[in-house]
Amino acid sequence: MSFLTAFENIIETTETDVLALIANIKAGVAVVESDLENALKWVASNAPQIASDVQNVAALVQQAGITSPTVTKAIQDANIAVAAINAVASAQNSGASAAQVLVSGYVAVKQATAASATAAVAAVQAPAPAATTSASA
Repeated sequence: MSFLTAFENIIETTETDVLALIANIKAGVAVVESDLENALKWVASNAPQIASDVQNVAALVQQAGITSPTVTKAIQDANIAVAAINAVASAQNSGASAAQVLVSGYVAVKQATAASATAAVAAVQAPAPAATTSASA
């Protein structure tokens, strides 16, 4: 690990930090409020990229004319998980336990990422509709 990477990890919360915090929560270890806030920000900061990934896969599927039920279900699952990620902010503002919001938010991030990847793989593996060609003059 470079000095710059080590320094960035001190300032910036990483997925490894979030996982360590979740492990402490699950083990019943007291956690610092500022660590919870930083971890929740990490969850929220991943939402736009994951939503974009889901939209890109959905556009690919539509453009390619793929009608696989597996792909459709995976995209639906990804959209549900993205909605759950977006609900993290609402839950946090409603006074829900920050620890539980973090755990739920992290689970949603991983579900959305996995569902998006499943949709992409299924879309690529699905049989393509018959291609049409045009003769050039």
